[in-house]
Amino acid sequence: MSDAEEFGRKTYLESSRAIAEAGPKVLLNMGVAVLVWLFGNLVFIPISEGLHLGQYAVTQVISLIVLATIGVLAISVIVQIRALSNAAAGMIAYNVGRRKGEVTSDELDHYRTALNGIVMVGIVALLFILFSANLNVIHPALAGIVLIAVVLWMVLSLWRSGKALAAEIGRSASELAKRLEERSKQNRRDFK
Repeated sequence: MSDAEEFGRKTYLESSRAIAEAGPKVLLNMGVAVLVWLFGNLVFIPISEGLHLGQYAVTQVISLIVLATIGVLAISVIVQIRALSNAAAGMIAYNVGRRKGEVTSDELDHYRTALNGIVMVGIVALLFILFSANLNVIHPALAGIVLIAVVLWMVLSLWRSGKALAAEIGRSASELAKRLEERSKQNRRDFK
């Protein structure tokens, strides 16, 4: 068994384990985050309107509590989704790689970079949707500032993903061109 085949087999097995371990954790933490958001925004914030603790509106305090809780859960979700994304990249590299089952570390890195970037943009967009209502309650400008930061990060992240995919597409195109050239030479020899 070649080094690329051994690396591919090891990558596939590690990816399978990571998916089995991280998948349930992601679902659980996402479910809890959604429940916190639902109860916080649809039950407790409306109940607290008009109430004050000294100079602070209780709605702002509850919004901060909801944001902090979702933030902690979001960090856990992001860590687990990154593990899932890396595992999915390992599966993709194994199944779509240059030669089925043969994976190089460069290919795996490119697939990980591309998939992590795309998945993280989706996750951060969803998190912003969860956070935006509470950010607006704390201060209306906060949501705008965070959105601008998210968009700038998204552009850089997707640019990195595109660059990684371009490297794999270029590698595949180069290999295809070599195979076509070899076939063409073989066909010329056969016709002589």
